[in-house]
Amino acid sequence: MKKSGDRVQGIGYRKKTIAVFVFLLSTVNCQPSTLLCADELSTYDAKGKRDPFLPLVTKDGRIVSEHSAVERAEDIKLQGIIWDPRGKSFAMLNGEVVSVGDLLGGFRMIKIEQRSVTLESSGKEYKISLEE
Repeated sequence: MKKSGDRVQGIGYRKKTIAVFVFLLSTVNCQPSTLLCADELSTYDAKGKRDPFLPLVTKDGRIVSEHSAVERAEDIKLQGIIWDPRGKSFAMLNGEVVSVGDLLGGFRMIKIEQRSVTLESSGKEYKISLEE
């Protein structure tokens, strides 16, 4: 800050900034006492629907599973397989189409074969076969 006589420049700027802030608060009919801090905000309740604030893809570009509630291998049902011998196969698990590397809850798809898939969770592999 520069001195000009006995007055420090910059104080007028702060007063203007405060005045603009007070003006903006008054135009939106908001009292300073009604402003919320991040700690005071409530959590979002999706009411059974997908939370729009959660990302749809991971940082590496993989699709985030909507079936994140799947916690046990017994809860996963293999409904169909589109098998490609060149490696671009797909499987339908619990109504969701997944490919190798995708996540379904806490399970990662590691292999798709003609009649079965293999999932991995916490270092343990689970093989699920198509029902006849």
